[in-house]
Amino acid sequence: MVLSPAGDFDHDRAPGDSDGYAYAPADADSRITPAGFAEAVLDEATAPTLHAVHAGVTEAAAV
Repeated sequence: MVLSPAGDFDHDRAPGDSDGYAYAPADADSRITPAGFAEAVLDEATAPTLHAVHAGVTEAAAV
């Protein structure tokens, strides 16, 4: 399993801000905060839900 930001990191927000995350197809206009992406990585490391896939991660509010 591989996780990637679906678009780009949201550089305008404070480093600790996170609105959660969702898995989504790649979209250059989507954003994810570093904290939100880290949350997705840690969740998958501790309780895997994805197997043998490459998943994009975006803000939950964007889906």
